[in-house]
Amino acid sequence: MKRSHLSARTEQTYAREIKRFQSQFEKLQGIALRDARDQDLRSYLRRYASLEQATTSGLRLHVAAIKHYFARQGRSLSVDLPYPEARPEPVRVLAPAELTRLFDGTRMHVCGLMLRLVYGAGLRLQEVTRILVGDIDHERGYMRVRGDRDLVTHTTIFPDCLRYDVIRQGQGRASDAILFSLREQEGRGPLPVARRTVQHFLSGATARLKLGRITVQTLRDNFAIALLRRGIDPRYVASFMGYRSGRALGRYQSACPVDQIRIMSPLQTSD
Repeated sequence: MKRSHLSARTEQTYAREIKRFQSQFEKLQGIALRDARDQDLRSYLRRYASLEQATTSGLRLHVAAIKHYFARQGRSLSVDLPYPEARPEPVRVLAPAELTRLFDGTRMHVCGLMLRLVYGAGLRLQEVTRILVGDIDHERGYMRVRGDRDLVTHTTIFPDCLRYDVIRQGQGRASDAILFSLREQEGRGPLPVARRTVQHFLSGATARLKLGRITVQTLRDNFAIALLRRGIDPRYVASFMGYRSGRALGRYQSACPVDQIRIMSPLQTSD
């Protein structure tokens, strides 16, 4: 067996994919894995790629893990496929009860607050990990969002219901310090929570709460769906999410039929 030169983290990721591969192969192909030929593996991957939950990035990872699995046994595989056009994770609309269970069940951990902010402000995973204490304007109800090289890319709404939790989280830190941190490094101050840490926390929480597959992207999707169902102009929603055009919200159309849009009369909302 060949020695691996992968990092420990990559080994763990591949191990999870290989476990999924082993459980799916016999189910989809009807033959034992030990009897698999290259054409059987290609057939398996085509069928795996057609599954609703399969994404292009996930398929690439799956192929890499399978090649690594057989390479360690001294077997070189030729299973390269013409990958399907990149497609986003399928949209899952969460019921209010599901959101309540998730947020109540994760309320006592910093990652739980990060997840509430992802849903409440429509943030990407990398964006919520880069928030600085001074990025949030509590008085105006807005926050700055940072992208590559920590540069501000856009602004989005800040949910006032999180005001005191966020203030408590940033207490005693400078305005240019990272807001969400689990540890500090001498001379550098608070270190940002790793994206993988948030992903693992969410995966563990959804399994414990029996909520099915919910990802950070699921929460971001439901931010958009909630606003669109309230009749908010798609241009504003797109702007809050860091998109340049409302056309980027096309994937949510099926989740926002006209009969589900609830626009309140100004008479109902007046003081």
